[in-house]
Amino acid sequence: MQLSSVFRAVLLLYLLALLLNGASSEKKSKRKRKPKCQKKGKWVTLDPSLNLSMNAPLSPSRSLSPWTYEESYDNSRIPSEISEAKCEKTGCLTKDGEEDLGLESKPIYYQINVLKRVKEKNATHYTLQLETKIISLGCTCVLPVVVPQN
Repeated sequence: MQLSSVFRAVLLLYLLALLLNGASSEKKSKRKRKPKCQKKGKWVTLDPSLNLSMNAPLSPSRSLSPWTYEESYDNSRIPSEISEAKCEKTGCLTKDGEEDLGLESKPIYYQINVLKRVKEKNATHYTLQLETKIISLGCTCVLPVVVPQN
C-alpha cells in the first residue's frame, strides 16, 4: 500500500517537472506551432492558445461563482507553494452581474499528494514523508437542497 503511494508521488513530481520544463522551453521558442496538438514520437505538444499551463488555471473572472487565488507557502513541503481558490461571493452571479442568493457559491475540492521534509530524531538529515492535502481549485454554483427530517 505504501509503495504504491510513494510511486504515485514520484510520478506526480515527475509530471510536474515535465510540465514546468515544457512551460519554460515554450517561452524560449518563438516559432509558430501547428494548431491543437501535434504528435512527435512519444510526446504530444499542445497548442499554447489552449492556455493549459500551471500559471494560467481556470478563469475565475468569467465564472458565475467568481473566486480569487491565495498562495500558501511551506518551506518544508514539496511543492512549497500551492494556490488555493477562495469564493468571492456567497451566492452566484446572474447574467446582469447581480448576486442571486437563491444559489450558493461552493468551492471545488481536490486531493493532492505532497512530500513533507521531516527531520529525523538525533540526525542531521531529513526524510521525505508522503502526505495528502485537500485544496480548492475553483468555485461553482449549487442549488441548496433542504431535506426535512422526521
